[in-house]
Amino acid sequence: MKTSKNLIIALAAITFIPVFAKADVIEDVMKNAFKGDTSLFKKVTTGKGSKEDAEKLAEWCAKLKGTTPPKGDAAAWTKKIDALIDSSKAAARGGAAGVAALRNAGNCKSCHQAHRED
Repeated sequence: MKTSKNLIIALAAITFIPVFAKADVIEDVMKNAFKGDTSLFKKVTTGKGSKEDAEKLAEWCAKLKGTTPPKGDAAAWTKKIDALIDSSKAAARGGAAGVAALRNAGNCKSCHQAHRED
């Protein structure tokens, strides 16, 4: 009896931990790369960041791959994340087109309205 109870607890943990872990990834990326006037995103999209800033931002964006949205359509989320990752890589390679694409893909309001829990 005790073994089956432990098994149930272990299965529940395996099922729910990835959901919380992915939510933590999203929060971590937003906090460390997008939040504030001195964020990597702000520096890169305003032309005030270095190549290293753009590369760090691309690394942070890549961490969002495989996450699930707190709310909203998962396919739309994946499309937005893919665009964000691709444009951050383009910005890291250099050029105004990559930065412009990143600015568009990183539209906070658009993503938050569709996917952020209130």
